[in-house]
Amino acid sequence: MKNPRIKKRPPEENEAVQIEQQLDALIEQQKRHDRWRHHLVWSVLALMFLITALSFSGELVQRTLRLFRSPLENMRLEQSARIKADVVRSSTGEVTLSHLRTWINHYNRDFYGPSLSEEDETFLLAWGTWESSGKKDVFHLDRPFAGKPGLTWREWLSVKTRLKKIYGGYYNPVFANIDKKLKKLRFKQQALYARPLPRFLADSLAAHVRTAGVSSLDLRKLFTDFVQKNNYVLENETRLAREMEELRYERDIRLGLLAVRLGREYGFKRPAALFGWMSDGYNGGRRLARLRGLAGRFVESDSLKGAWNRFYGHYRAIVAESERLSREDAPRFVLQNPLGMVLQAKFVGRFGARRKNRYGRVYKHHGIDLKAPHGQAVYPVAPGWVSYVGYQPKGHGNHVRIVHDRGWTSVYSHLQDDFVWKKLRERFLKEGPFWIESYELLARVGTTGNIPANDAQYGYPHLHLEISRKGKRENPQKLFREKITFLAE
Repeated sequence: MKNPRIKKRPPEENEAVQIEQQLDALIEQQKRHDRWRHHLVWSVLALMFLITALSFSGELVQRTLRLFRSPLENMRLEQSARIKADVVRSSTGEVTLSHLRTWINHYNRDFYGPSLSEEDETFLLAWGTWESSGKKDVFHLDRPFAGKPGLTWREWLSVKTRLKKIYGGYYNPVFANIDKKLKKLRFKQQALYARPLPRFLADSLAAHVRTAGVSSLDLRKLFTDFVQKNNYVLENETRLAREMEELRYERDIRLGLLAVRLGREYGFKRPAALFGWMSDGYNGGRRLARLRGLAGRFVESDSLKGAWNRFYGHYRAIVAESERLSREDAPRFVLQNPLGMVLQAKFVGRFGARRKNRYGRVYKHHGIDLKAPHGQAVYPVAPGWVSYVGYQPKGHGNHVRIVHDRGWTSVYSHLQDDFVWKKLRERFLKEGPFWIESYELLARVGTTGNIPANDAQYGYPHLHLEISRKGKRENPQKLFREKITFLAE
């Protein structure tokens, strides 16, 4: 039976109760979110206050400790990086002309070098030493490139060396490797500079010098000079700085060689035209293409020609100095007597004599004609490799070429066509290049080749001897131990 006391609520009242309960739940949820938000804000503020307090307390501690330390000790802990940089910079020194010349030759001749001529090497040496005293940019690569606004020579040349899809004829991986090495060494250098100097340096200096009343600048200079005297403590820093300096020079030298190579490929053959190219790009090279020496007296209005006039004197001095250094670097090549008799020659047969061929054309005599009887034994002037044994009917006749050490080469011409020559020829055809000593018989004096039979001036048996070093002919008279007697007829 149903309880008559229990009354049913109308549906509208039940819905109102449910809505009220839902509202109470949402309000309670919002209150919980607000409490968590307030806790989070206050936690962040507390953390920020703690960090600020710690930083100020650390700085306060450092300032407090600084009051109890000596001025030298404070400088050792705070300015070691600047002192190290000053000492290392003064220890590396400047690169001499001889070192720069050696580097240019090495980077030009190695596997990744362009193999330019010695004249181009000398030009780059003059370009690198012209108005570059005390500058980091020795080869003037940070100048704006003509015709490319906002682009320097260094950037323009670096783009050329990268690998391209269309044309990568100037691609060179050395530059990327140098940049990677420099980046690693730079990080290593920063880590070394961040370390404080040894404490005994400050203690030793304080024991010998009174630091009371000395200004901070003077004190730093005293400390720097003292570290300079004891620079063994910076051995690693100095070695690293020199390695980085050599890498920078290698990068700049290779870029300079590339610039000279591009100038040659663009048709700038003369030094003046090459200077115009290096100074003002293609237009500058074309403007100076016709100049051989100085540009003339009235060049005040033309800055490029005036710069060439100033450079030309420096260039000639570098050429002379380079030739002197080349003679000093090359050990003296002393020639032994190839005939085993008194050396005689006619004036018309001396080195550099002006002569005429059968067509009346004047030419320069590139060797020396040593007068000797027909059939006189011929020996090598020095040990070496016999690199060629052959015949030239309108020139040297039967002749032999021998390659010696350090780039020296000797040629023996107009040799007699006898059994000694045939034996030498057969050996060369069978064995190829072979080694020969200076005491071994090479051939005999003859008259093969372009020696006229009935000519009183040239038609006599003689040995035509040519000496060259790295492709450049040298005067044999200056290399013999014995004196050569020159005959009037």
